[in-house]
Amino acid sequence: MAWITQQVTDSKNVLDAALRDTILGGFAANMTDDEIQKYAEALLAPQRNAALEAAQQGYDATKLGYEQEMENLAVQLADAIGKQQQQYAQNIAGLETSALARGMGRSSYLLNTEAALGQALAETIKNLSNENTRQTAQIQNKLTLAAQQNAQTQGRVNTDYATQLAAKVQELKQTQR
Repeated sequence: MAWITQQVTDSKNVLDAALRDTILGGFAANMTDDEIQKYAEALLAPQRNAALEAAQQGYDATKLGYEQEMENLAVQLADAIGKQQQQYAQNIAGLETSALARGMGRSSYLLNTEAALGQALAETIKNLSNENTRQTAQIQNKLTLAAQQNAQTQGRVNTDYATQLAAKVQELKQTQR
């Protein structure tokens, strides 16, 4: 794969040099600074655009993965809460059935036990929600970091492009003289 990339780069360099030499070698009139600038941009822009697109695609894939993780966490939380509520309902039904069988349908024991089960359910749901919030925050932090890295990468690509463009313009001006 690397040798193919090298061949393409070598071929592009040969074609670029041949085109430049044709334009600057007397077949065409001297180019203005604006024409040189546009020519250099035309040579370098495809590489920059490809690098920017690759960086953006990498970020988009990462973002999509993190968003999917957050959706999965939300589904897991809903499932866990549903299971806890189902278990709570079964415990209350069993408690009431047992209390009625013993003739304690309106006893304070039944009410206290139901209240304790309700508090336990609320505490469990709170803990599940807190853990979900913690995990979601971690994923959000990773997503923010990925966005920052993407911005830095694109900034470097643009900085490199500006440097290469200035060098190419200078080279073309020197060649034309």
